[in-house]
Amino acid sequence: MNLSESYRSFVNTWECDENSHWNVQYYFRAFQQAREVFLAEFSPGTIRTAPELFHVRYLRELPAAQSVLVKSGVIEGGSHDGWLVHLMENSETGQLSATCLDKFRADGAYPGRVNHTQIDRAMPRGLAHEPPVPEDLEALLAGGDAIVSHKSVVRPFETNHEGNILFHAIVSRFTDCASHVWNHVGLTTDWLEQNNCGRVAVETKLTRIEPVQAGNAVRIVSRVTGLAEKSFAIIHQLEDLRSGKPLALGEVRCVIMDLDTRKVITVPDIMSRFA
Repeated sequence: MNLSESYRSFVNTWECDENSHWNVQYYFRAFQQAREVFLAEFSPGTIRTAPELFHVRYLRELPAAQSVLVKSGVIEGGSHDGWLVHLMENSETGQLSATCLDKFRADGAYPGRVNHTQIDRAMPRGLAHEPPVPEDLEALLAGGDAIVSHKSVVRPFETNHEGNILFHAIVSRFTDCASHVWNHVGLTTDWLEQNNCGRVAVETKLTRIEPVQAGNAVRIVSRVTGLAEKSFAIIHQLEDLRSGKPLALGEVRCVIMDLDTRKVITVPDIMSRFA
């Protein structure tokens, strides 16, 4: 594949979660950096740093002390023609660890072309590839089918040089509120510890709707949907705290992992009402 090296990083111990692997927010940090580096190197005009949509798949766990390499290029053909693709590898073994589809329509001036048939592992699996639509969630909140899972104020260090919130700062909020959603549906920390299981995301789609700047107060409304035999989806809607205006949407395909075997287990019966 004709891809360009766009980012190198390292999995620090303090960036790992309770499952002892890289927290998902740092994948998004790496992919946003890769996008901006790629455009800085090859853009024929103004660099647009704020991606509209990132669709990330996690293929292998990244433990502490792992060195990672990201390569980027423009997709040719297929449903994502003209988008960027970012492939994250173990830099020692060359094994593919994660992928990112980046909704950027590149013109013919960009190098680093890759045929869509060569990136099957980056294609959406558990989440649709179409951008989602914001919803009025008040009825779901009133009925207990959704919860307010997070409230905070955006800080300056969470924004880029253009003043817009960084993608990994949004995803860090999703990871912080995820446990509240799991608790809400019965998969509590006690249940996970008793069954020696962990919370794991295998696919995440993040869509930016409006700019979010330092000083903005935000909340996240979350709900569970798409129950399957061994997975389910969590939908996060990031909103302006005062107006309720949707700012970003997150969709996460989740699984429950046995921490001894590192294998996915069947979703328990306590989740049946979300079928």
